[in-house]
Amino acid sequence: MKTRISKLILITFLLGVVFLLHSCGETAASTNPTAPTETPDVISAAEEYADVINESLKAATKFDFDGMHQHYAADAVHYWPDGTIETRTSITGKAEMVAWWKKWQATSGIEKMEISNINLVPLQVNKPLKYYNIMGTVVLAYFDNLMVYNGQPVSVRMHWAYAFNDDKKITAVFSYYDRSGIIETVKANLIKSGAVDK
Repeated sequence: MKTRISKLILITFLLGVVFLLHSCGETAASTNPTAPTETPDVISAAEEYADVINESLKAATKFDFDGMHQHYAADAVHYWPDGTIETRTSITGKAEMVAWWKKWQATSGIEKMEISNINLVPLQVNKPLKYYNIMGTVVLAYFDNLMVYNGQPVSVRMHWAYAFNDDKKITAVFSYYDRSGIIETVKANLIKSGAVDK
């Protein structure tokens, strides 16, 4: 009887050692730094990209449109928040963007633009996103834009996504915001000035 109990204890002990060694082997394999890991779709990027966007937004509030586009690539594209990704209005080319903004300032009745509550999120996109189909560094920008047109204020919460190339130049801007308040304010000012009919 004593021998049978001893054998039972020995077998139980040996089984415990086998399980312990097996579990240690699994832990070692799972923490092995040389084991291949899957690359995440999106990770955080360097803050320097957020600094570029912050600088651009500050220039915009001063109507310094050359400064606003200082870090843009020559063939950059700005997408406006209308239509789908295929049909939305866009401006292609850094020079064309600067010219558009200068014309907007001269003709819209804009007197002041104040950007506040800025939140910037720099990201490294490792796999193309379904909607944008872009990879590389992207900065998501969320901010409030208070604009005054001929004394009439309109405040809009905006979300813009900026895409960068390997030379740290902005290649695309995807802008999202409700344009209805801006359109109505500008239209009212143009009617008041006689530039357009009701």
